[in-house]
Amino acid sequence: LFVTWNTRPSRPGRPHRLRGCIGTFEPQPLSEGLAEYALISAFRDTRFRRIEEGELESLECSYVLPRSPVRRFRSAFSPIRRLF
Repeated sequence: LFVTWNTRPSRPGRPHRLRGCIGTFEPQPLSEGLAEYALISAFRDTRFRRIEEGELESLECSYVLPRSPVRRFRSAFSPIRRLF
């Protein structure tokens, strides 16, 4: 399970930019893993500053399960908003 935060492009044709990404190859319950890694990738990816509440509208969050297609989800915002 890998959770990735990207900025939405400011204009059509522009690429997304990585804002955070953390994951594990260890098996775990999906609902718990999504919540945990959404928070870890938002707040503890040392390559980036912490995601701030004001940024959420300009971000997309997605997850990848090894050997499965990328899936986008909005539920990651829920645990993040509780921390602000």
